[in-house]
Amino acid sequence: MKGFRWDLEDTKMSFGGIVSTSNFMEKDVLTVKTSAPVIFTMELVPASLL
Repeated sequence: MKGFRWDLEDTKMSFGGIVSTSNFMEKDVLTVKTSAPVIFTMELVPASLL
């Protein structure tokens, strides 16, 4: 995962293993590499509210 506050590039994530939650968007472009279908959800909040 690239473009997030806590980048997890080259980190294998899975249920029962590492799962990324509560991360923040730091770049205009986010990258998530996957070898299987994935569900990705995100809430966009104006910076003025953070």
